[in-house]
Amino acid sequence: MQLNALIGAVLLTVAGTSLAGAESEPNPVTIPDPIIPQDYIETGRYSRTVNEPYLSQRNPLKVIVNTRIPNSVSTVQQAVQFLLVRSGYRLADRSVWTREAEILMYHELPQVHRQLGPITLDKALQTLAGDAFELVVDPINRKITYVASRDLVGG
Repeated sequence: MQLNALIGAVLLTVAGTSLAGAESEPNPVTIPDPIIPQDYIETGRYSRTVNEPYLSQRNPLKVIVNTRIPNSVSTVQQAVQFLLVRSGYRLADRSVWTREAEILMYHELPQVHRQLGPITLDKALQTLAGDAFELVVDPINRKITYVASRDLVGG
């Protein structure tokens, strides 16, 4: 008989109550800790949103652009600078450009590149340079430049 009482007491304790306070203690309510990040944020009575920034907010070069480059922009360098406006990025200083990149920057902007998008900003910047160049991104200083593709320079 004592064994059955002991087993019953253990089972009740495991279930969240004890024999001594089974009638007086209500089940505890779990309240989420506000310090622990939540996967979702309630935005209304019946709606939630994911607690994550958009990709374009984490990486501004992933923003989708759909733009027409004005006729006042005549070189690839000017087009790159035009696309980078309000992105938080800028073209690297001329002192770090390769010889090939400097040549590219002073090329006339092809008419076909005046309308770009919808396309991500990094792909638009790559489009301006063409397959002969690779886009180089310095995310710490938020600068971009180009280098000649290794396939073309024998690397």
